Amino acid sequence: MDVGIDQRASADFGKVIGGRDFDMSVSGYTVGPDATDAVKQYYDSKINENGLGDAELDKKIADLASIEDNAARNKAAMDVEKEHMAKYFSMGVVMNGPQISFVRTGLANYGPSLFQSLSQVPDWSTLGWIKK
Repeated sequence: MDVGIDQRASADFGKVIGGRDFDMSVSGYTVGPDATDAVKQYYDSKINENGLGDAELDKKIADLASIEDNAARNKAAMDVEKEHMAKYFSMGVVMNGPQISFVRTGLANYGPSLFQSLSQVPDWSTLGWIKK
């Protein structure tokens, strides 16, 4: 396989993604308080980056919002994901799993590092230690 990188300017992101002017995109997604909210972004044929999907799946995605029971909504969302991936496999996991850190015994809190770039110096004032 012959692969190359065609890096684009940040200012062109909307134009490139919206115009589907790419062969492959590596992106990251976050999940909010309701994990089923992201299903529309990932799999709705009118919204997802790949433009893949169909009216039947789009209807199932729209129907998720009307399922009040969390367990039932989660199951329905996972069913949509399975069906979409079986028909249109378009996304793969690049990085997934726990982040493992080795720290000194007694560290209780590292602060809001989730939203901090690893290239920045940590805000040492947010560290918390267990009192002895």
